Amino acid sequence: MIRRIMKKVTKEELKKIVASLMLEPTNEVLDQIMTEWKVLNKNLNMLKKLNTTNVKPLSHINEEALVDFLREDVEDTSYSINKQTALNNAMDKDQDYIITTKVVK
Repeated sequence: MIRRIMKKVTKEELKKIVASLMLEPTNEVLDQIMTEWKVLNKNLNMLKKLNTTNVKPLSHINEEALVDFLREDVEDTSYSINKQTALNNAMDKDQDYIITTKVVK
């Protein structure tokens, strides 16, 4: 037996759900949500008609072999500075570290 895919929701239940989220949509918005909910429910119910008896479950949507077209990374240090240069440019520092103000509590 195929169980029901989506619960039937009334406009009053939708208002309770929306109120619990502290939102105040207009009746027009609620009507649009109800219309879209019915369309979605209708489309999902069409899935019940599919015969999946001999269909193997998938572990991924696309089980084709993955081809990697990415290039190998090449380290580019042309824009980097050394530790001493960074310390020389820092406003507040000690011998080994740049000292910054804590910004997260």
